[in-house]
Amino acid sequence: LLRYLSLVVLALLLCVGATTVAVLAISYRLSRAIVAPVKDLTGLTRAVRISRSYDRRASSTAVREFNDLADDFNSLLSELQTQQAKVAARHTDLQAANESLRHASQHDGLTGLANRVYLAEYLNELLPRYKQQGLRAAALFVDVDKFKSVNDLHGHEAGDVLLIELARRLLASVRASDFVARLGGDEFIVILSPLGDAQEIDSCVQRIHEALQPALTLKDGTLLSISVTIGAALYPEHAQNLDELIRSADAAMYSAKTRRRGSFAAFQRNLHEDNLSS
Repeated sequence: LLRYLSLVVLALLLCVGATTVAVLAISYRLSRAIVAPVKDLTGLTRAVRISRSYDRRASSTAVREFNDLADDFNSLLSELQTQQAKVAARHTDLQAANESLRHASQHDGLTGLANRVYLAEYLNELLPRYKQQGLRAAALFVDVDKFKSVNDLHGHEAGDVLLIELARRLLASVRASDFVARLGGDEFIVILSPLGDAQEIDSCVQRIHEALQPALTLKDGTLLSISVTIGAALYPEHAQNLDELIRSADAAMYSAKTRRRGSFAAFQRNLHEDNLSS
């Protein structure tokens, strides 16, 4: 009886051991087949939500249902990635369009130089900063001599060609830190900044006149000379703001033109008083 009972207990222990091994094996297989894919999919979902990494994909598993779920999730990620690319492309297009509009609003359509609006923005930012730092600047008012005669004799197309060429030569005559703008018509402004001494103005004016010496050749072979009259005003000596600086440089240019076309004059206080009285 004892031997029989021992055999029964041994058999029970073997059955329990086999059952335990089978349960552990089944649990391991279930963990690999179900729990691990669920954890991977959960981690992938969290990563996509936080970092917007729509290029990531769920891995395939041994369970058909999980494979179907992974395929659907990957399809969703592909659609989101496509939409993200489209949104990024539209954003890039909008940025380019905004930049193009901003450039068009700040630059002259004919010469490509800064226009009056951009000049005002530039000086309204520059002058207060120079005032705080104790720096100086100068404005050169450049006016084309006998521009109306060019239009009358050779046509407006020739006048446009002259203005474009003048803008190119002005840019080639100034420093990288200087600013060139077209006020409108045949009037241009050159801002010299920062300005060390008045000799830098004379040097710039000389470079401009030298750059304009070669005649401009029109399409029909006509040689067209370019002559400008220039007036200069200093900041802060002759002006305290944008309007005063431009008016002072304009007054100096007008004074130079009354004396001789193609010349240069610096602003003097009596010029402003004469303009007010006239």
